[in-house]
Amino acid sequence: MNDFDLIGPLSLKAREIEQQQEEPARSVAFDEHRQSAARALLLRSQRNAPFVKRHQQFAASYVASAELITAANVALTLGRPLLLTGEPGSGKTLAAYWLAHVLDLGSVLVFNVKSESRAQDLLYSFDAVSWFRESQAAALKGLGKNVPKRRHIEAGILGTAFGWNAPPDQVRVALIDEIDKAPRDFPNDLLHELDQMSFRIAEDNKREVTCPADKRPIVVITSNQERRLPDPFLRRCVLHEIKLTDITVAEILRSRLGELRDFSAERASTEPPFRGDAEERVVKAALPVWTALKTTPNLSRTYTVDEFWRWLAIAILDVDDAGILNVANALADRKLEYPALRTLTLLPEKDRILVQAKLEANLGLT
Repeated sequence: MNDFDLIGPLSLKAREIEQQQEEPARSVAFDEHRQSAARALLLRSQRNAPFVKRHQQFAASYVASAELITAANVALTLGRPLLLTGEPGSGKTLAAYWLAHVLDLGSVLVFNVKSESRAQDLLYSFDAVSWFRESQAAALKGLGKNVPKRRHIEAGILGTAFGWNAPPDQVRVALIDEIDKAPRDFPNDLLHELDQMSFRIAEDNKREVTCPADKRPIVVITSNQERRLPDPFLRRCVLHEIKLTDITVAEILRSRLGELRDFSAERASTEPPFRGDAEERVVKAALPVWTALKTTPNLSRTYTVDEFWRWLAIAILDVDDAGILNVANALADRKLEYPALRTLTLLPEKDRILVQAKLEANLGLT
Protein backbone atom coordinates (compact mmCIF):
# COMPACT_ATOMS: atom_id res chain seq x y z
CA MET A 1 0.00 0.00 0.00
CA ASN A 2 1.31 3.44 -0.83
CA ASP A 3 1.28 6.48 1.45
CA PHE A 4 -1.86 7.89 -0.12
CA ASP A 5 -3.28 9.29 3.11
CA LEU A 6 -1.67 12.65 3.78
CA ILE A 7 -4.59 14.39 5.51
CA GLY A 8 -5.57 11.68 8.01
CA PRO A 9 -2.33 11.43 10.02
CA LEU A 10 -1.87 15.20 10.01
CA SER A 11 -5.38 15.83 11.32
CA LEU A 12 -4.93 13.21 14.05
CA LYS A 13 -1.65 14.79 15.08
CA ALA A 14 -3.23 18.23 15.29
CA ARG A 15 -6.05 16.87 17.44
CA GLU A 16 -3.54 15.12 19.69
CA ILE A 17 -1.61 18.35 20.23
CA GLU A 18 -4.82 20.27 20.93
CA GLN A 19 -6.05 17.73 23.48
CA GLN A 20 -2.85 16.90 25.34
CA GLN A 21 -0.44 19.84 25.12
CA GLU A 22 -0.42 22.88 27.37
CA GLU A 23 1.07 26.29 26.67
CA PRO A 24 3.83 27.07 25.82
CA ALA A 25 4.51 23.47 24.76
CA ARG A 26 1.37 23.53 22.61
CA SER A 27 2.63 26.47 20.52
CA VAL A 28 5.99 24.76 19.99
CA ALA A 29 4.26 21.51 19.01
CA PHE A 30 1.98 23.33 16.55
CA ASP A 31 4.99 25.08 14.95
CA GLU A 32 6.68 21.72 14.47
CA HIS A 33 3.43 20.27 13.15
CA ARG A 34 3.08 23.08 10.58
CA GLN A 35 6.63 22.53 9.40
CA SER A 36 5.99 18.79 9.12
CA ALA A 37 2.80 19.42 7.14
CA ALA A 38 4.65 21.80 4.81
CA ARG A 39 7.36 19.21 4.14
CA ALA A 40 4.77 16.49 3.52
CA LEU A 41 2.80 18.73 1.18
CA LEU A 42 5.97 19.61 -0.74
CA LEU A 43 6.78 15.93 -1.21
CA ARG A 44 3.21 15.24 -2.30
CA SER A 45 3.37 18.12 -4.78
CA GLN A 46 6.57 16.67 -6.23
CA ARG A 47 5.01 13.22 -6.39
CA ASN A 48 1.89 14.31 -8.26
CA ALA A 49 3.93 15.37 -11.30
CA PRO A 50 2.51 12.58 -13.55
CA PHE A 51 -1.04 13.81 -12.93
CA VAL A 52 -0.77 17.60 -13.26
CA LYS A 53 1.12 17.98 -16.51
CA ARG A 54 -0.03 20.52 -19.08
CA HIS A 55 -1.57 19.41 -22.36
CA GLN A 56 1.64 19.83 -24.33
CA GLN A 57 3.45 17.60 -21.83
CA PHE A 58 0.97 14.79 -22.46
CA ALA A 59 1.27 15.17 -26.24
CA ALA A 60 4.29 12.91 -26.71
CA SER A 61 2.50 9.93 -25.18
CA TYR A 62 -0.88 10.58 -26.80
CA VAL A 63 -2.45 7.43 -28.26
CA ALA A 64 -3.94 8.13 -31.69
CA SER A 65 -6.00 5.41 -33.34
CA ALA A 66 -5.46 4.51 -36.99
CA GLU A 67 -8.82 6.12 -37.78
CA LEU A 68 -7.80 9.41 -36.16
CA ILE A 69 -4.50 9.42 -38.05
CA THR A 70 -6.41 8.88 -41.31
CA ALA A 71 -8.83 11.72 -40.50
CA ALA A 72 -5.94 14.05 -39.66
CA ASN A 73 -4.20 13.19 -42.94
CA VAL A 74 -7.39 13.87 -44.89
CA ALA A 75 -7.84 17.25 -43.14
CA LEU A 76 -4.23 18.21 -43.90
CA THR A 77 -4.53 17.12 -47.54
CA LEU A 78 -7.78 19.04 -48.13
CA GLY A 79 -6.76 22.05 -46.05
CA ARG A 80 -9.97 21.78 -44.03
CA PRO A 81 -10.60 21.98 -40.28
CA LEU A 82 -10.57 18.69 -38.36
CA LEU A 83 -13.78 18.50 -36.30
CA LEU A 84 -13.44 15.99 -33.48
CA THR A 85 -16.39 14.61 -31.55
CA GLY A 86 -16.61 11.93 -28.90
CA GLU A 87 -17.45 11.51 -25.27
CA PRO A 88 -15.77 13.77 -22.67
CA GLY A 89 -12.29 12.59 -21.75
CA SER A 90 -11.72 10.75 -25.04
CA GLY A 91 -8.76 12.93 -26.03
CA LYS A 92 -10.27 15.46 -28.43
CA THR A 93 -8.43 18.47 -27.02
CA LEU A 94 -5.16 16.58 -26.63
CA ALA A 95 -5.30 15.61 -30.30
CA ALA A 96 -4.44 19.20 -31.27
CA TYR A 97 -1.37 19.15 -29.06
CA TRP A 98 -0.42 15.73 -30.44
CA LEU A 99 -0.55 17.09 -33.98
CA ALA A 100 1.62 20.07 -33.04
CA HIS A 101 4.09 17.70 -31.38
CA VAL A 102 4.22 15.19 -34.24
CA LEU A 103 4.63 17.90 -36.87
CA ASP A 104 6.96 20.04 -34.74
CA LEU A 105 4.79 23.14 -35.10
CA GLY A 106 5.46 24.77 -31.75
CA SER A 107 2.82 25.89 -29.30
CA VAL A 108 -0.88 25.49 -30.01
CA LEU A 109 -3.03 28.59 -30.49
CA VAL A 110 -6.06 27.96 -28.26
CA PHE A 111 -9.53 29.50 -28.11
CA ASN A 112 -11.76 28.10 -25.36
CA VAL A 113 -15.31 28.70 -26.51
CA LYS A 114 -17.78 30.12 -23.99
CA SER A 115 -21.50 30.80 -24.10
CA GLU A 116 -20.88 34.49 -24.84
CA SER A 117 -18.13 33.95 -27.45
CA ARG A 118 -18.37 35.61 -30.87
CA ALA A 119 -16.87 34.27 -34.08
CA GLN A 120 -14.98 37.55 -34.53
CA ASP A 121 -13.09 36.82 -31.29
CA LEU A 122 -11.21 34.12 -33.20
CA LEU A 123 -10.09 36.70 -35.75
CA TYR A 124 -9.44 39.79 -33.64
CA SER A 125 -10.84 41.86 -30.79
CA PHE A 126 -11.34 45.59 -30.67
CA ASP A 127 -11.32 47.28 -27.27
CA ALA A 128 -13.87 50.00 -27.95
CA VAL A 129 -13.88 51.17 -24.33
CA SER A 130 -10.14 51.89 -24.18
CA TRP A 131 -10.26 53.55 -27.62
CA PHE A 132 -13.13 55.79 -26.47
CA ARG A 133 -11.27 56.76 -23.29
CA GLU A 134 -8.15 57.65 -25.25
CA SER A 135 -10.23 59.64 -27.72
CA GLN A 136 -11.91 61.56 -24.89
CA ALA A 137 -8.55 62.27 -23.25
CA ALA A 138 -7.16 63.53 -26.56
CA ALA A 139 -10.18 65.79 -27.04
CA LEU A 140 -9.82 67.25 -23.54
CA LYS A 141 -6.18 68.03 -24.23
CA GLY A 142 -7.20 69.82 -27.42
CA LEU A 143 -5.06 67.64 -29.63
CA GLY A 144 -7.64 67.84 -32.36
CA LYS A 145 -6.84 64.54 -33.98
CA ASN A 146 -8.47 61.14 -34.25
CA VAL A 147 -7.03 58.32 -32.19
CA PRO A 148 -6.21 55.37 -34.51
CA LYS A 149 -8.36 52.38 -33.70
CA ARG A 150 -5.61 49.98 -34.74
CA ARG A 151 -3.81 50.62 -31.45
CA HIS A 152 -6.72 48.96 -29.65
CA ILE A 153 -7.01 45.89 -31.87
CA GLU A 154 -5.56 42.54 -30.82
CA ALA A 155 -5.20 39.47 -33.01
CA GLY A 156 -7.17 36.33 -32.19
CA ILE A 157 -5.85 32.83 -32.75
CA LEU A 158 -6.91 32.75 -36.42
CA GLY A 159 -5.62 36.26 -36.96
CA THR A 160 -2.26 35.14 -35.59
CA ALA A 161 -2.26 31.90 -37.56
CA PHE A 162 -3.15 33.66 -40.83
CA GLY A 163 -0.40 36.24 -40.35
CA TRP A 164 -1.48 39.42 -38.61
CA ASN A 165 0.94 41.98 -40.04
CA ALA A 166 3.07 39.74 -42.25
CA PRO A 167 2.93 36.21 -43.67
CA PRO A 168 3.45 33.65 -40.88
CA ASP A 169 6.85 32.01 -40.55
CA GLN A 170 5.36 28.55 -40.18
CA VAL A 171 2.14 26.59 -40.13
CA ARG A 172 0.41 26.75 -36.74
CA VAL A 173 -2.11 24.51 -35.04
CA ALA A 174 -5.21 26.48 -33.98
CA LEU A 175 -7.57 24.80 -31.51
CA ILE A 176 -11.22 25.89 -31.20
CA ASP A 177 -12.23 23.95 -28.12
CA GLU A 178 -15.85 22.92 -27.40
CA ILE A 179 -17.55 24.84 -30.18
CA ASP A 180 -20.94 23.44 -29.14
CA LYS A 181 -20.89 25.82 -26.16
CA ALA A 182 -21.08 28.84 -28.49
CA PRO A 183 -24.20 30.78 -29.50
CA ARG A 184 -26.18 29.33 -32.37
CA ASP A 185 -24.78 31.64 -35.08
CA PHE A 186 -21.13 31.17 -34.06
CA PRO A 187 -20.26 28.32 -36.50
CA ASN A 188 -22.02 29.91 -39.49
CA ASP A 189 -20.24 33.20 -38.86
CA LEU A 190 -16.95 31.42 -39.58
CA LEU A 191 -17.85 29.86 -42.92
CA HIS A 192 -15.99 32.33 -45.12
CA GLU A 193 -12.97 32.66 -42.86
CA LEU A 194 -12.41 28.92 -42.51
CA ASP A 195 -13.05 28.32 -46.20
CA GLN A 196 -11.02 31.20 -47.66
CA MET A 197 -8.57 31.74 -44.78
CA SER A 198 -9.11 35.47 -45.11
CA PHE A 199 -10.95 38.28 -43.29
CA ARG A 200 -11.10 42.08 -43.08
CA ILE A 201 -10.59 44.32 -40.06
CA ALA A 202 -13.35 46.90 -40.13
CA GLU A 203 -11.70 49.09 -37.50
CA ASP A 204 -8.43 49.26 -39.45
CA ASN A 205 -9.73 50.72 -42.73
CA LYS A 206 -11.01 47.27 -43.71
CA ARG A 207 -7.47 45.93 -43.91
CA GLU A 208 -7.45 42.38 -45.27
CA VAL A 209 -5.59 39.55 -43.55
CA THR A 210 -5.08 36.59 -45.87
CA CYS A 211 -3.13 33.44 -45.10
CA PRO A 212 -0.69 32.23 -47.81
CA ALA A 213 -1.73 28.90 -49.28
CA ASP A 214 1.46 27.19 -48.10
CA LYS A 215 1.00 28.39 -44.51
CA ARG A 216 -2.65 27.47 -43.94
CA PRO A 217 -3.06 26.62 -40.27
CA ILE A 218 -4.19 23.21 -39.07
CA VAL A 219 -7.51 24.04 -37.44
CA VAL A 220 -8.75 21.52 -34.88
CA ILE A 221 -12.29 21.96 -33.58
CA THR A 222 -13.77 19.91 -30.76
CA SER A 223 -17.40 19.30 -29.84
CA ASN A 224 -19.10 17.33 -27.08
CA GLN A 225 -22.23 17.30 -29.28
CA GLU A 226 -24.34 19.09 -26.71
CA ARG A 227 -26.20 20.53 -29.69
CA ARG A 228 -26.18 19.93 -33.43
CA LEU A 229 -23.88 22.04 -35.56
CA PRO A 230 -25.27 23.52 -38.82
CA ASP A 231 -24.82 21.54 -42.02
CA PRO A 232 -23.03 24.34 -43.95
CA PHE A 233 -20.40 24.36 -41.20
CA LEU A 234 -20.09 20.58 -41.12
CA ARG A 235 -19.63 20.53 -44.90
CA ARG A 236 -16.46 22.58 -44.52
CA CYS A 237 -14.90 20.24 -41.94
CA VAL A 238 -13.42 16.76 -41.86
CA LEU A 239 -15.51 15.08 -39.19
CA HIS A 240 -14.13 12.31 -36.98
CA GLU A 241 -15.65 10.72 -33.89
CA ILE A 242 -13.05 9.42 -31.44
CA LYS A 243 -14.19 6.01 -30.28
CA LEU A 244 -12.42 4.25 -27.46
CA THR A 245 -12.10 0.61 -28.44
CA ASP A 246 -10.55 -1.92 -26.06
CA ILE A 247 -7.35 -1.79 -28.11
CA THR A 248 -7.15 1.99 -27.80
CA VAL A 249 -7.95 1.95 -24.08
CA ALA A 250 -5.26 -0.68 -23.50
CA GLU A 251 -2.71 1.49 -25.32
CA ILE A 252 -3.78 4.53 -23.29
CA LEU A 253 -3.34 2.61 -20.05
CA ARG A 254 0.07 1.31 -21.12
CA SER A 255 1.17 4.78 -22.14
CA ARG A 256 0.01 6.55 -18.99
CA LEU A 257 1.11 3.84 -16.58
CA GLY A 258 4.41 3.63 -18.47
CA GLU A 259 4.94 7.31 -17.72
CA LEU A 260 4.23 6.54 -14.09
CA ARG A 261 6.81 3.73 -14.20
CA ASP A 262 9.43 6.11 -15.61
CA PHE A 263 8.57 8.66 -12.94
CA SER A 264 8.96 6.05 -10.20
CA ALA A 265 12.29 5.00 -11.71
CA GLU A 266 13.57 8.54 -11.29
CA ARG A 267 12.72 8.25 -7.60
CA ALA A 268 14.32 4.80 -7.30
CA SER A 269 16.90 6.04 -4.81
CA THR A 270 14.16 6.11 -2.17
CA GLU A 271 11.31 4.10 -3.69
CA PRO A 272 11.69 1.08 -6.00
CA PRO A 273 10.17 1.39 -9.48
CA PHE A 274 7.76 -1.22 -10.71
CA ARG A 275 8.38 -3.42 -13.72
CA GLY A 276 6.56 -3.52 -17.01
CA ASP A 277 5.35 -7.12 -16.57
CA ALA A 278 3.46 -6.25 -13.39
CA GLU A 279 2.11 -3.16 -15.11
CA GLU A 280 0.92 -5.26 -18.07
CA ARG A 281 -0.95 -7.55 -15.68
CA VAL A 282 -2.81 -4.52 -14.36
CA VAL A 283 -3.69 -3.34 -17.87
CA LYS A 284 -5.07 -6.71 -18.96
CA ALA A 285 -7.03 -7.19 -15.75
CA ALA A 286 -8.44 -3.65 -15.91
CA LEU A 287 -9.95 -3.92 -19.40
CA PRO A 288 -13.00 -6.00 -18.37
CA VAL A 289 -13.62 -3.51 -15.56
CA TRP A 290 -13.54 -0.67 -18.10
CA THR A 291 -15.98 -2.56 -20.34
CA ALA A 292 -18.34 -3.11 -17.43
CA LEU A 293 -18.03 0.53 -16.45
CA LYS A 294 -19.12 1.62 -19.93
CA THR A 295 -21.91 -0.94 -20.38
CA THR A 296 -23.57 -1.01 -16.97
CA PRO A 297 -26.95 0.74 -17.13
CA ASN A 298 -28.34 3.19 -14.57
CA LEU A 299 -25.00 4.52 -13.31
CA SER A 300 -25.13 7.98 -11.75
CA ARG A 301 -23.03 9.43 -14.59
CA THR A 302 -20.71 8.58 -17.49
CA TYR A 303 -17.13 7.79 -16.52
CA THR A 304 -14.15 8.66 -18.72
CA VAL A 305 -10.91 6.88 -19.59
CA ASP A 306 -9.03 9.84 -18.09
CA GLU A 307 -10.61 9.10 -14.70
CA PHE A 308 -10.00 5.39 -15.18
CA TRP A 309 -6.24 5.56 -15.76
CA ARG A 310 -5.80 7.98 -12.88
CA TRP A 311 -7.72 5.60 -10.62
CA LEU A 312 -5.37 2.76 -11.55
CA ALA A 313 -2.33 5.01 -11.25
CA ILE A 314 -3.19 5.98 -7.68
CA ALA A 315 -3.57 2.31 -6.79
CA ILE A 316 -0.04 1.43 -7.97
CA LEU A 317 1.85 4.68 -7.40
CA ASP A 318 5.11 3.98 -5.53
CA VAL A 319 4.03 0.38 -4.83
CA ASP A 320 6.48 -2.50 -5.29
CA ASP A 321 5.93 -5.42 -7.67
CA ALA A 322 4.13 -7.55 -5.08
CA GLY A 323 1.69 -4.76 -4.32
CA ILE A 324 1.03 -4.13 -8.00
CA LEU A 325 0.38 -7.82 -8.62
CA ASN A 326 -2.09 -7.76 -5.73
CA VAL A 327 -3.93 -4.93 -7.47
CA ALA A 328 -3.86 -6.89 -10.74
CA ASN A 329 -5.22 -9.98 -9.00
CA ALA A 330 -7.99 -7.98 -7.34
CA LEU A 331 -9.00 -6.58 -10.73
CA ALA A 332 -8.85 -10.01 -12.32
CA ASP A 333 -11.01 -11.43 -9.54
CA ARG A 334 -13.46 -8.50 -9.92
CA LYS A 335 -12.88 -7.40 -6.32
CA LEU A 336 -13.51 -3.70 -6.71
CA GLU A 337 -13.68 -3.27 -2.95
CA TYR A 338 -9.94 -4.04 -2.70
CA PRO A 339 -8.54 -1.20 -0.52
CA ALA A 340 -5.71 -0.14 -2.84
CA LEU A 341 -8.20 0.50 -5.63
CA ARG A 342 -9.90 3.16 -3.48
CA THR A 343 -13.09 2.45 -5.35
CA LEU A 344 -15.18 5.14 -3.70
CA THR A 345 -12.93 7.81 -5.20
CA LEU A 346 -13.97 6.68 -8.68
CA LEU A 347 -17.35 5.12 -8.00
CA PRO A 348 -20.04 5.97 -5.47
CA GLU A 349 -21.12 2.88 -3.57
CA LYS A 350 -24.32 2.50 -5.61
CA ASP A 351 -22.38 2.54 -8.88
CA ARG A 352 -19.72 0.17 -7.54
CA ILE A 353 -22.38 -2.40 -6.65
CA LEU A 354 -23.91 -2.17 -10.13
CA VAL A 355 -20.54 -2.54 -11.87
CA GLN A 356 -19.60 -5.40 -9.55
CA ALA A 357 -22.83 -7.20 -10.44
CA LYS A 358 -22.18 -6.65 -14.15
CA LEU A 359 -18.69 -8.13 -13.86
CA GLU A 360 -19.95 -11.16 -11.94
CA ALA A 361 -22.79 -11.71 -14.41
CA ASN A 362 -20.29 -11.67 -17.28
CA LEU A 363 -18.28 -14.34 -15.47
CA GLY A 364 -21.35 -16.46 -14.92
CA LEU A 365 -20.99 -16.11 -11.15
CA THR A 366 -24.57 -15.01 -10.56
